[in-house]
Amino acid sequence: MVSRIVLEADGMKVSRPGVDVLTADEKDLTFNSKWSTLALLQSGSFYSPRPDGYLQETSSVTVNFTRTYARRPMVFLTVRDRTFYTALWRQHVGTCLHWLVDPTRYMYMCNVYNNRFEFINFRYGDPIKDYDVKYYVWDFDI
Repeated sequence: MVSRIVLEADGMKVSRPGVDVLTADEKDLTFNSKWSTLALLQSGSFYSPRPDGYLQETSSVTVNFTRTYARRPMVFLTVRDRTFYTALWRQHVGTCLHWLVDPTRYMYMCNVYNNRFEFINFRYGDPIKDYDVKYYVWDFDI
């Protein structure tokens, strides 16, 4: 029977069934405590006011990251219509540029960059809404 788990001073490793963890290549491990994990980089909340439907097409809030990342980090948003405090929080997650939520439903967009993200509230739709937004920025470079 092969050893599948090893706990050493520098961490723990677990190998696939039938592979000796002491001689296993990285591809044969199912767990290695040296592997990076999802890390919370930044979190917060903000209020996104409705744009003035006559003079303003959009209203935007920019959140700067604490540093510039080599790749766009993952942004997780929870968004609630501020008009109705009993409204459900809507969850969205993404790393892409111009991440658009269907304008017929929620009428906002999030642009994610390497050093910031922008939340844009459109004037389209009826009624035009204010939003409460909570955000979490994650490093998913695993």
